[in-house]
Amino acid sequence: MRTMFLGFIFLFLAPAHAAAEVGDDRVLAFQQICGMPRPRSEVADAARAFGWLDATNEQSAPLGEIVRLMEQMAPDQRLSILVHGANDRQYLLLVGEARLPQIMMYTCTLYDIQAATELRADEITAWLDTEPEVHQTEEGVRYDWARPMLLPRVFSIKFGQVYAGSEAAEILGLSGYSLSMEGVGPLPSP
Repeated sequence: MRTMFLGFIFLFLAPAHAAAEVGDDRVLAFQQICGMPRPRSEVADAARAFGWLDATNEQSAPLGEIVRLMEQMAPDQRLSILVHGANDRQYLLLVGEARLPQIMMYTCTLYDIQAATELRADEITAWLDTEPEVHQTEEGVRYDWARPMLLPRVFSIKFGQVYAGSEAAEILGLSGYSLSMEGVGPLPSP
């Protein structure tokens, strides 16, 4: 049973320009900030241009277990956490990069752990103009758009919800929505 929901945990670890207009501010923020694989510093600068701030230790605390698990999986990975909004509606952005032998790996994940309003996969499907693979269990639901044609160098866009009160939520220390991009880019010039 533990294995079934590990997929949802790794969705939250995961770690978007395009044609369709979106109405949900979380999807719009994701498109603007995480739309293409690029260095962590460039993503953070783009986020700051839209009013995001570097998260304090207190603000980033909800992602503590996720960060710990990511650091275990890829110790050389560099991570940044940014925050947007006020206490009544706050989003977190976890941005990562890791140098691999031939390429750079980039991740960008937007978290809405307060989840005051539902985030719907159909907006993301319309934006990417392709249907996702869907994985649903009692722990939550995950949608995966593998190698979206509209986004060069992106090999995965994932959207998921970990249900409040689930075992996955207990392990992660949070529930709610995440929207994640995983992609690659060239190694930086020496």
